[in-house]
Amino acid sequence: QVRENLAPGHVILRVNSTDADSGTNAVTSYSLAPTPGSEYFSIDSESGVLYTTTFIDREKTPAINLTVVANNTMSDHPLSSTAPVFLQITDLNDNNPSFPLTVNVTVSESVLAGSVISTLVATDGDAGSNG
Repeated sequence: QVRENLAPGHVILRVNSTDADSGTNAVTSYSLAPTPGSEYFSIDSESGVLYTTTFIDREKTPAINLTVVANNTMSDHPLSSTAPVFLQITDLNDNNPSFPLTVNVTVSESVLAGSVISTLVATDGDAGSNG
Protein backbone atom coordinates (compact mmCIF):
# COMPACT_ATOMS: atom_id res chain seq x y z
CA GLN A 1 0.00 0.00 0.00
CA VAL A 2 1.14 3.51 -0.85
CA ARG A 3 -0.36 6.61 0.76
CA GLU A 4 -1.58 9.27 -1.66
CA ASN A 5 0.21 12.64 -1.90
CA LEU A 6 3.65 11.37 -0.90
CA ALA A 7 6.41 13.79 -1.87
CA PRO A 8 8.40 13.03 -5.02
CA GLY A 9 11.45 10.95 -4.15
CA HIS A 10 9.67 8.90 -1.46
CA VAL A 11 11.05 5.35 -1.47
CA ILE A 12 8.32 2.73 -1.92
CA LEU A 13 10.27 -0.53 -2.07
CA ARG A 14 13.42 -2.21 -3.34
CA VAL A 15 13.32 -5.06 -5.84
CA ASN A 16 15.97 -7.72 -5.99
CA SER A 17 16.78 -10.37 -8.56
CA THR A 18 19.27 -13.19 -8.78
CA ASP A 19 21.28 -14.43 -11.72
CA ALA A 20 23.15 -17.75 -11.68
CA ASP A 21 25.74 -16.41 -14.14
CA SER A 22 29.03 -14.86 -13.09
CA GLY A 23 31.05 -11.79 -14.03
CA THR A 24 29.49 -9.30 -16.44
CA ASN A 25 26.89 -11.92 -17.38
CA ALA A 26 25.42 -11.52 -13.89
CA VAL A 27 25.21 -7.70 -13.84
CA THR A 28 21.53 -6.76 -13.58
CA SER A 29 19.91 -3.43 -14.31
CA TYR A 30 16.31 -2.50 -13.51
CA SER A 31 13.69 -0.49 -15.36
CA LEU A 32 9.93 0.01 -15.43
CA ALA A 33 7.88 -1.07 -18.42
CA PRO A 34 5.59 1.73 -19.62
CA THR A 35 2.18 0.96 -18.12
CA PRO A 36 -0.69 3.19 -16.96
CA GLY A 37 0.52 4.75 -13.72
CA SER A 38 4.22 4.07 -14.29
CA GLU A 39 4.71 7.81 -14.83
CA TYR A 40 4.29 8.29 -11.06
CA PHE A 41 7.41 6.22 -10.33
CA SER A 42 11.01 5.67 -11.23
CA ILE A 43 13.41 2.86 -10.39
CA ASP A 44 17.13 3.16 -9.77
CA SER A 45 18.67 0.97 -12.47
CA GLU A 46 21.44 -0.32 -10.18
CA SER A 47 19.87 -0.62 -6.72
CA GLY A 48 16.30 -1.52 -7.70
CA VAL A 49 14.87 1.16 -5.41
CA LEU A 50 11.39 2.21 -6.58
CA TYR A 51 10.41 5.78 -5.68
CA THR A 52 7.74 8.36 -6.46
CA THR A 53 8.38 11.02 -9.09
CA THR A 54 5.25 13.07 -8.47
CA PHE A 55 2.23 13.27 -6.18
CA ILE A 56 -0.45 10.56 -6.60
CA ASP A 57 -4.13 11.44 -6.12
CA ARG A 58 -6.06 8.37 -4.91
CA GLU A 59 -9.34 9.85 -6.10
CA LYS A 60 -7.98 9.75 -9.68
CA THR A 61 -5.73 6.68 -9.39
CA PRO A 62 -6.84 4.18 -6.71
CA ALA A 63 -4.43 1.41 -7.75
CA ILE A 64 -1.42 0.95 -10.03
CA ASN A 65 -0.02 -2.16 -11.69
CA LEU A 66 3.68 -1.80 -12.50
CA THR A 67 5.97 -4.14 -14.37
CA VAL A 68 9.59 -4.19 -13.22
CA VAL A 69 12.11 -5.40 -15.80
CA ALA A 70 15.45 -6.94 -14.78
CA ASN A 71 18.03 -7.01 -17.59
CA ASN A 72 21.53 -8.36 -17.81
CA THR A 73 22.41 -6.30 -20.87
CA MET A 74 26.18 -6.52 -20.30
CA SER A 75 25.96 -10.22 -21.10
CA ASP A 76 27.12 -11.74 -24.36
CA HIS A 77 23.54 -12.99 -24.67
CA PRO A 78 21.32 -10.38 -22.96
CA LEU A 79 18.33 -11.76 -21.11
CA SER A 80 15.53 -10.16 -19.13
CA SER A 81 12.74 -11.05 -16.77
CA THR A 82 9.70 -9.17 -15.50
CA ALA A 83 7.83 -9.05 -12.22
CA PRO A 84 4.43 -7.48 -11.50
CA VAL A 85 4.10 -4.95 -8.67
CA PHE A 86 0.59 -4.05 -7.52
CA LEU A 87 0.26 -0.83 -5.51
CA GLN A 88 -2.97 0.06 -3.69
CA ILE A 89 -3.13 3.82 -3.13
CA THR A 90 -4.52 4.60 0.33
CA ASP A 91 -6.67 7.62 1.08
CA LEU A 92 -5.62 10.80 2.82
CA ASN A 93 -8.33 13.19 4.03
CA ASP A 94 -7.53 15.82 1.41
CA ASN A 95 -10.93 16.84 -0.02
CA ASN A 96 -13.27 19.39 1.51
CA PRO A 97 -16.91 18.41 1.90
CA SER A 98 -19.26 20.45 -0.27
CA PHE A 99 -22.98 21.14 -0.52
CA PRO A 100 -24.96 21.56 -3.74
CA LEU A 101 -24.44 25.07 -5.10
CA THR A 102 -28.11 26.05 -4.98
CA VAL A 103 -30.85 24.79 -2.71
CA ASN A 104 -34.42 26.05 -3.05
CA VAL A 105 -36.86 25.15 -0.32
CA THR A 106 -40.52 26.15 -0.21
CA VAL A 107 -41.98 26.33 3.29
CA SER A 108 -45.67 26.46 4.01
CA GLU A 109 -46.72 29.09 6.52
CA SER A 110 -48.55 26.39 8.46
CA VAL A 111 -45.38 24.42 9.27
CA LEU A 112 -44.88 24.07 13.00
CA ALA A 113 -41.76 25.48 14.64
CA GLY A 114 -39.05 22.83 14.95
CA SER A 115 -40.24 20.87 11.90
CA VAL A 116 -37.67 19.51 9.48
CA ILE A 117 -38.18 21.33 6.19
CA SER A 118 -35.19 20.05 4.23
CA THR A 119 -32.14 17.82 4.52
CA LEU A 120 -28.83 18.79 2.98
CA VAL A 121 -26.12 16.23 2.27
CA ALA A 122 -22.46 17.19 1.95
CA THR A 123 -20.14 14.96 -0.08
CA ASP A 124 -16.43 14.75 -0.79
CA GLY A 125 -14.17 12.53 -2.85
CA ASP A 126 -12.37 10.83 0.02
CA ALA A 127 -12.93 7.18 0.91
CA GLY A 128 -14.12 5.45 4.07
CA SER A 129 -13.94 7.42 7.29
CA ASN A 130 -12.24 10.27 5.38
CA GLY A 131 -15.30 10.77 3.16
